[in-house]
Amino acid sequence: MQALRQADIEPLLVLSFANPRYDEGKTPFSPTGRAAFAAYGAELARRHDGQVAALEVWNEINGTFCSGPCRQDRAGTYAALLADTYAALKAVHPDLTVVGGAAVKVPLPWFDALIARGAMAHWDAVAVHPYGDEPENTVLDVAALQQRLRAAGSDAPIWATEFGTGAGRADAAARRATAAYLVRMAVVLRAAGVERMYWYLLRDYQNFNGMGLLRGERDSLGRLAPTPAYVAYATLIRLLDGADSVTR
Repeated sequence: MQALRQADIEPLLVLSFANPRYDEGKTPFSPTGRAAFAAYGAELARRHDGQVAALEVWNEINGTFCSGPCRQDRAGTYAALLADTYAALKAVHPDLTVVGGAAVKVPLPWFDALIARGAMAHWDAVAVHPYGDEPENTVLDVAALQQRLRAAGSDAPIWATEFGTGAGRADAAARRATAAYLVRMAVVLRAAGVERMYWYLLRDYQNFNGMGLLRGERDSLGRLAPTPAYVAYATLIRLLDGADSVTR
């Protein structure tokens, strides 16, 4: 955290995951487990006040990261966890942006279920992970989600807190394809009104080889050598910084 501060980087911290001291290490489901999770988030907000402007509550609970009773009622479990965490975070830091949704891809039925359970009252921004082979198709779901949110009375912005491609493909042609995908997805997400986006991931790592903006620490080209995606991302930012959106 100190290194990020020195580099003038504002981190988005993701509150995850379970604690073996509560709810048998499962996704928090009891009042006690939810209170402990909320206290963990509040402590991070307090400890890093002035450096952390946003916290994301959980990660991909509609996908892999759901265990225990959560599997019988994912939306209900998450809505309750989000509500308790939101209250605790706002008590410590009222200006903190609480990012909710915790969704992999852009699952419209998932958000319908959360809206039905009152989750809109407990998020300031909505997190999606718009993975998909065709960026131009993916943003159709983003537009549909925006319509659902507005129809339900929520003006929360959408944040793409993960997007990426290229896992397991690290040859030169695949690297170039990943760079092209990054530009396509970033441009259409911005055109669709997505407020923030975060590429996944920074460096090649384990079975995510090929997805990094940087190569791995033991790569033959050198430790953390930039990939074509890194250069494409930097060029995109330089060209579009300060630009106004006119139309797609």
